Amino acid sequence: MDSKISNNKWQERIKRLMVTDTEENPLNYNIIPKSVEMIEHVNLKPNPFSSVLNIEISCQYSKQVIVRMFNETGRIVKMFSWYLVKGINVTSLNDFKKDNSGYYLLDVIDHEGTVLYSSRIEKEQ
Repeated sequence: MDSKISNNKWQERIKRLMVTDTEENPLNYNIIPKSVEMIEHVNLKPNPFSSVLNIEISCQYSKQVIVRMFNETGRIVKMFSWYLVKGINVTSLNDFKKDNSGYYLLDVIDHEGTVLYSSRIEKEQ
């Protein structure tokens, strides 16, 4: 019987966590914040790039992210952790081989796996 009561309390808590609309939230639970766009602007240059790619990210708040870059076959060719501070952040990716031209996908994700930004970029020889 205790497990049934405990299970009901757990289900009730989950229901409260899922409620975000104030009309459906008479007890005024404010547990889940409204989603906020963390990344305001991203500039990848030059596009197309040859040996160096500059990444500029403007953020509304500081957060640890992972930047990953896939080639056309889905293989990760670059991946690194980056602590973005509120404001403008700049870094460069280099050491690209000259013969690896084509399209790449660049993602910025948080540590929960949420894609915060994604873009296709071209590499020329």
